[in-house]
Amino acid sequence: MRARGATRRGGLKLALLLAAAGVGLGAAGCGGDDDGPASQPRPAAPVEITASVKDRAVDVSPSEVGAGIVNFTISNQSADAVRFVISGPTDNATAEIAPGMTANLKTSLEQGSYEVTAGDDGRPRPAALEVGPERPSSQNELLLP
Repeated sequence: MRARGATRRGGLKLALLLAAAGVGLGAAGCGGDDDGPASQPRPAAPVEITASVKDRAVDVSPSEVGAGIVNFTISNQSADAVRFVISGPTDNATAEIAPGMTANLKTSLEQGSYEVTAGDDGRPRPAALEVGPERPSSQNELLLP
C-alpha cells in the first residue's frame, strides 16, 4: 500500500510542478505591451484606379478617392510613348510607357487636389484627381490577394 501511495503523491507533485511551470510560461508570453504591431489597426486597403492615356486626354477612374495607398493601372492608348505623372501634395511618375502597353504605379497619396498628365507640352489634356481624408482601417475586412 505504501508504495502505491508514494507513487500517487510523487505523480501529484510532478503534475503540480508542470502545471505551475505552464502557468508561468503562459503569463510570460502574454505581454502587456498594447503598443505592439498586433494591437495597431491595419491600414486602409489600397484603392485600384484605372487610367488611360489617349491622344487627346488622360482619364482616371475613379476620380475621387480617400488618402492612402493607391494602385494605378495605366494603359497607353496614344500613338506616342508617355510618362504618367501625378502632381499635387504628393508627386510621382512612371518610366516611359510605350504605345499600346500598360504600366502599374503604386503610391501613397495625401489629401488634396492632383493633376494627372502624360506629356510635357500639356497634350493630352490632363485629368483631375481629388483625394479626400484618409480612408478608414481595413481591420475587420477580408483582404483577398
